[in-house]
Amino acid sequence: MRQLWLAALGAFLLAAAQAHGAVGDGVSAASAAQMHPPVQRVIVVLVNGLSLDDVATHPRWQVLAAEGWLAGMTLKTARGHGDVHQAVTLGAGAYAAGHKEVHGFDANERLETGWTAADEYAQLTGRRRQEGVVVPAVGQLVRENEKTGRFPATPGALGQRIRDAGGWTAVFGNSDRGATVKRLAPLVTMDESGWTPLGEVGPGMVRRDRERPFGVATNYGRMLTQFRQLPAGVRLAVFELGDLDRWEAVRDKMADGHARHLRQQILTEMADFVSSLKQALLPHDALFVVSLMVDEESYRNGMWLAPVLWLSHSSAGGGLLYSPSTRRAGIVTNLDVTATILDQLGLGSDRRMGGLPLQLAESVGNSAVSEEESAFWDELARMQWAHQLRPKVLRPYVIQQMVLLLLAAVVWLLRLRRWYRPIRVLLLAMLFAPAVLLVISDPRASAGHVLLLVWAVPILAAWVTERWSLRLALLTASVSAWATIALDLWRGGIWLKRSLLSYDPMLAARFYGIGNEFMGIVVGAVILTAALLWGWFRPLEQQWKARWVRCGVSLGMLAWLAVLAAPQAGANAGGALTAGVGFVGTWFFLRFSHISPGRIALYSLIGFLVAVVLLFVFNGGWLEEPVQHESSHVGQALAAAGDGEWELLQSLVLRKLETNWRLIRHSIWTKVVATALIVSFCVQFVPRNGERTWRLRSEWSAAFRGILAASVTALLFNDSGIVAAATAIVYLVVPMLLLRLAPSGDHLC
Repeated sequence: MRQLWLAALGAFLLAAAQAHGAVGDGVSAASAAQMHPPVQRVIVVLVNGLSLDDVATHPRWQVLAAEGWLAGMTLKTARGHGDVHQAVTLGAGAYAAGHKEVHGFDANERLETGWTAADEYAQLTGRRRQEGVVVPAVGQLVRENEKTGRFPATPGALGQRIRDAGGWTAVFGNSDRGATVKRLAPLVTMDESGWTPLGEVGPGMVRRDRERPFGVATNYGRMLTQFRQLPAGVRLAVFELGDLDRWEAVRDKMADGHARHLRQQILTEMADFVSSLKQALLPHDALFVVSLMVDEESYRNGMWLAPVLWLSHSSAGGGLLYSPSTRRAGIVTNLDVTATILDQLGLGSDRRMGGLPLQLAESVGNSAVSEEESAFWDELARMQWAHQLRPKVLRPYVIQQMVLLLLAAVVWLLRLRRWYRPIRVLLLAMLFAPAVLLVISDPRASAGHVLLLVWAVPILAAWVTERWSLRLALLTASVSAWATIALDLWRGGIWLKRSLLSYDPMLAARFYGIGNEFMGIVVGAVILTAALLWGWFRPLEQQWKARWVRCGVSLGMLAWLAVLAAPQAGANAGGALTAGVGFVGTWFFLRFSHISPGRIALYSLIGFLVAVVLLFVFNGGWLEEPVQHESSHVGQALAAAGDGEWELLQSLVLRKLETNWRLIRHSIWTKVVATALIVSFCVQFVPRNGERTWRLRSEWSAAFRGILAASVTALLFNDSGIVAAATAIVYLVVPMLLLRLAPSGDHLC
């Protein structure tokens, strides 16, 4: 009991330190953030096909970026990537789905059916609107989003909030391709009934130009005139610039030289228009340039972040946008853009919306701006490199792991003793590999280079340590895994943000903390370390050294549990539950050798409850209003529960279950778990030459039970639990094989 009290005290002290400490660039950027007061109007320029590379290389866009604040925006929606889905998502403030046949029209615009858009709108909605811009098929859009139950979204929620507050929205421009209508901006400005009070999106927004795709070009002069004539009640005005989209539609038919020249000309015209808007802003206006999708070439090259630029009338600019959602300067989500618009208008988003208002990462002096932007572009290059290389490295790596596990089982079953030592070295290398995968993030490295390093360095480490002692080799391998992760968390999680075995920010699933891949590694490695140390000092049971070691083991496991639960550190709620069950269960298994199924269930429940309490404490569950910039998904879920928003919690649970089930069916990590279970079953229960029983020392049994319990918990309580289960269970099956393949003089069992 004294050990438990000491361990609890250590976890409490760590919690206090984490609550007041800063981890990574997110907190430091937030502390330096500048927040503008609410503004009179927000103007949004939507550009479909603008890339970050355009902003970095085109002279006019370079000037605009130097005058404002820049970031890369994620492209996640409820229906994959696509400009129409992006537009509906921005208008809903939540991941939403669009439909390619749903567009906006001027109310008095004559349609192919012979009716005006107002007439068709009345026929399809039962409402009569004679002015502004209408989306007649808004009902179809609502039904599209009812199908995506994983992401509850209300199309038009942004416009509805502005209308409810007494303001108007306005929309101008289109991306029409000749006779083919394409109008995305009304999906951003409309209210829930599909109506935008002011605007023009019809043929008047383009001018005839025989040398341009489809014979038309954006009528920037008319747009500027419309902008200057906006009435005082307009709070949000959105302009859709469609020339890049039209260029992309015919790019494959164009001569290369002409295509490049025309694209540069279009970019120049767009930049000039944005500059004109900036000069016409009122003192308290805010101007955003948002790219709905990057160009095809950037997308193929793995750059799945679109530029967002924030400009104002008086600001000097020259910095990066910081998002509390991502806790990273220069990386924001599309939901943050909607949240920022509402925040700038003095309107708060409701629980149906996601995202958090963007902040301006403060820089002092031109040198600081230059260093900040240089670091941003370097980080983008690393993210793009990791995004492209991740499937090319991880799939072969995982397949090699499975082959090695099966090969080791065959070698043991056939008693091929001459292969015992090479197989032991290769198996140990599997446990050293995560530390190497964590630190590799050089954009110059190819997939072949990475795979070579991932095996060469661990094999060398395994060969050296195995010569001394198999127990020492296992201990070194397990410590190397969690120690490098701990070191990286202490320095801000830089490696975790770049590693090929970590999360991908471009997929907008996670941006900070410990991802499920490394979470499983931490849980498995910590349990294995605890069991090895416990068993190593077991002969000293009556001496003070053994008591201190056991106390240190207990404190270390609770410390890691606190790290996973803390939103400023590991920020992995499912990982905290996994660690709670695994760590607490392992502690009891080590203390009490006689374990029944009932006690296993009881110990797992105790660990689960300990993790829940820590999550509640760390995520401000006792606070009426959690600190926004420190709030994690768990904190937001607790706040939603406190407000009785049970539908949101239900959709959250269903989304995680569906995601996990989809990964179980299609992910290669499922094959890793299946292979590990098959191999461990063979090693334990398949008789060989009369061997029918296998008695393990209590510390090995405790480790294997703890890792298995943690893997099952990870599978049940993570949206990608199969990934965490696969990386954790390696720390069960590899030691189990090594025990069978151990030399006769190395008494591990």
